[in-house]
Amino acid sequence: RNSREQMELDQKWLDLPEFQVIQDEVDTKADQLVAQFKTNGHTVRLGDAVMFRRLTVYTMYVKAKICRRMMYVALTLPMWQSLPVDKEGRKVYTSTQFKTANKYGLDAILFPKAVQERMDQYIQYARPILVKQASNGEKCEALFVGRNGEAVRNLSRDIEVVCEKTAKKNICITTLRKILDTHAAETLSEKDAETLRRNDTHTTSTAKVVFQIVYSFRI
Repeated sequence: RNSREQMELDQKWLDLPEFQVIQDEVDTKADQLVAQFKTNGHTVRLGDAVMFRRLTVYTMYVKAKICRRMMYVALTLPMWQSLPVDKEGRKVYTSTQFKTANKYGLDAILFPKAVQERMDQYIQYARPILVKQASNGEKCEALFVGRNGEAVRNLSRDIEVVCEKTAKKNICITTLRKILDTHAAETLSEKDAETLRRNDTHTTSTAKVVFQIVYSFRI
């Protein structure tokens, strides 16, 4: 039995319609929470702030780039706010802080406007509630903050929780990468599928292409 069949039996696979349902539910739930944040102000529940962070993390991984957690964990609030913007309005994040940096050098992520808007909502409404939970009274600078007011180190768990609550399936980041790669190979052109695959790897050639596109006026 191949790995896809086994994952389907283990409830660890998503068909394209299921994948779309998750994204629709993520967007709907996030919009509902934003409306609550605007209405309730300082009476927002801690659990809702945590859930909004999880929805934001899921959106970021799916709509920006599915990568190893170290790049996103390394982001701080000042870093996010100071990221350069390309000609199409996308924030550009380059980093050498990931597992295979010694081999590949650096990686780059482009954050589309949809991700920026969701992130800005997280920063405005949910993150301040989470930061206040720190027992030492110090404000955490990490972009993603947990219910204890400290930096979140396991963003993979956010992906798992979102999939558990929406699709009732246990989907981790690694599985999500496999699912997207498989569907891309089955539904996209060979060129587009290869582009997607390369975007989810850490290579100097990929980073160079990104730099040529985004920083063409500087090279």
